Parts: sequence; structure tokens; C-alpha cells
Amino acid sequence: MKPSVTIVSIADIPMRQAGIGREGAMTVKPFPLETGVPGVEMEFAWTSYAKGYGTPRHKHTFDQFRFALEGEREIKDGYLKEGECGFYPEGVSYGPQMQTAPSTGLGLQFQGAAGLRYLRHLDLRRAQTELEAEGGTFEGGVYRRTLPDGTTITKDSHAACAEHLAGEKIEFPKPRFGSPIVMHSDNAQWTSDRKLVGVEHKHLGSYGVRKSGARFTRLQPGAVMPACVQEDAEIRYLIAGSI
Repeated sequence: MKPSVTIVSIADIPMRQAGIGREGAMTVKPFPLETGVPGVEMEFAWTSYAKGYGTPRHKHTFDQFRFALEGEREIKDGYLKEGECGFYPEGVSYGPQMQTAPSTGLGLQFQGAAGLRYLRHLDLRRAQTELEAEGGTFEGGVYRRTLPDGTTITKDSHAACAEHLAGEKIEFPKPRFGSPIVMHSDNAQWTSDRKLVGVEHKHLGSYGVRKSGARFTRLQPGAVMPACVQEDAEIRYLIAGSI
């Protein structure tokens, strides 16, 4: 795929329901972005959690960044205050989450270092429908199904859908970190760009073998960022002002 720049207004993206078998309401606006690498999937979305949304303690087969725009992400072992960013690596358990108040933010999910296939939410939603048709139920973020011999299957709803699509039990990657990493953005310092006048950055951190990272950038009035070809792909979300 030829490298390109995609500019999207969040106002033009339709809202849809999300949350695979989770408790409460979660809505998202998924941005139309691709990795540009064949076979490697990702999702970047504006997310909204209603009061009462919750998940059980769980872990992923992929890497995830979250940023709290408005309100707090009430997650045990990964609590985000408004304006904070969190990195939730593959194989690392966190949660439960239970929102006592609404929260909006950004979420980026992509294939981790283990190279396991990332499954998009549309595929997981299809898996949930198929599992329900087979007699399974989803409640409070947990999938349950009683087999003809009386055996009851109980597992995390996301894991159940992922295993259904894969056709086999998922082996989670061994965690490379002891817990999710919460980046306290208020405590990070602004530093001037080494080449561009009037441009400052607040680097929050880089993680994993691909050095995926997060930062804030701010431009003073009159600052210019000249056209260039970047070595790595970036996703930029405008929080305040205009460019």
C-alpha cells in the first residue's frame, strides 16, 4: 500500500454499539484506518462508556493504548484519570472495570509482539451472534453454555468469541510486563522540538519490540510543520485548537 495521509472529522463518523457481551452500554466511532501491512489489522476509535458499563478481569492477545478524553476510566490495575494514557500489553491481566460515571476517550488496538492475529469488533460481533444461536449466553462480560452432557462452559466473552473464530483454544502470550502502564501526563514535561521553532512535545513512553508510543504535541501561533515523508506511521488526534 502506498503511504498516504488520511484526514477524518469525527463528526462524519457514525456511532455504533460495541462491547462484546459486556455489561452496560459502550458506543464507538471507528476511524477508517489501515496498517498498510498485509495481514496485520488494527482499530482506532473514539469510545464512550455509559454509567454502569463493566468488564470482568481479563487479558488480551493484542496490544492496546487508551486515552481518557472526558471522565475517568475506572479500571482496576489501569485506572485512567481525565487526560491520562494507558498501555495494556498482550497477555497482561487487568480489571475489572465498572463505570460509576460516563467516560469518553480514544482506543488503539493492534497486533502484539507474539504475532497473533488481531480480530476486529465486527468479526467478534458476528461470533457472538453465532454462539448465541448455538445456545450460549453473554452476561456481565462472561460467556456461558451448558452442553448436552450437563457440562457448563464459562469464560470471558471476548475470549469465547475469539476462540470461536479461530476454531481452537487461544494460548495467551506470556506477559512481558507485570501490569498495564499508566502514563501520568500532567507530570510529564514539555520539550522543544530540536528542529521546529514553536513546536513542543510531551513524550509519554514507547513500549514493545515495535516501540509503539504516545505523546502530546502542541504548536504555538505561527508555528510551521513543513511537508515531509515520515519513517514511521502516526495517528494524530486533535484535542484542542485547529491546524
